[in-house]
Amino acid sequence: AGGRRLAALQLLVKEGKLQGDVPVSCLVFTPEHAVAVSLTENTQQEAMHPADQLVAFKTLVAEGKTAGQIAAAFGVSPTTVEKRLALANLAPKFIDLYRESKIELGQLQALALSSDHAQQIAVWESLPNYQRTAYMLRKALTENEVSLSSPLARLVGLKAYRAAGGTVRQDLFAESGKDSVYLQDVALLNSLATNRLEAVAQSLREAGWRWAEARFSF
Repeated sequence: AGGRRLAALQLLVKEGKLQGDVPVSCLVFTPEHAVAVSLTENTQQEAMHPADQLVAFKTLVAEGKTAGQIAAAFGVSPTTVEKRLALANLAPKFIDLYRESKIELGQLQALALSSDHAQQIAVWESLPNYQRTAYMLRKALTENEVSLSSPLARLVGLKAYRAAGGTVRQDLFAESGKDSVYLQDVALLNSLATNRLEAVAQSLREAGWRWAEARFSF
C-alpha cells in the first residue's frame, strides 16, 4: 500500500520541493495482514481489477478468514463474499482471461455452476466462440439435470426429493429462486414422479374408472 504516495514524495524531491532525507511516517504490518491491508487500501482509494479482488478474497480464506469476517471487514454481505469466492475458485485459466478482458462476468458466473476445473474447461472448449454465452455455458453444464422450476420437479417437490437422497446443484447467480436449483438425480426424480402419478391413477381406478394410466406426457 502507499505506492502513489511514495511516487508523489519522490516527485517532490525531484522538483526540489522536498528534502530527500525528510522523515515519513510508515505503518508496518505483519505478513498475515498484508492481503487484507492491500485489499482495503485499493478498495478505498482506487478500485483494483475485479480479478485481483477475487484472488485477494481467496487468499484471505486460505489464511483462515471466514466469509463472515471478510464481509464485516469490507462492508459487504456474506452472500456477496460467497459469490466472489465461487468465482475465485474457477480454473486459473478463466481468472486470467477475465483480467485480460477476454471473458465476461456473466460467463464466469455460468461456469461457477461447477466446482470441477476439468469440467469447466471441457465445457468451455466444447463450444465455438460464438456460442460461449452465459446461457449456453449454463445449459451445457446442466444438460443432464432438471431445474426446480420444471413441472416434474414441482410435482415431486424439493423436500420429498431431498428426503429420498436426491442431490442438487445451486446457482448462486440466478435471479429467480426456483431457477437457481438443479436436481441432479434424474432417475430418482422420475421414480418419485411416477409413484406420485400412479397413486393418483390408482385412486381413480378405486373410484370406479375402468382405465387410468400414469404418464409424464401424451
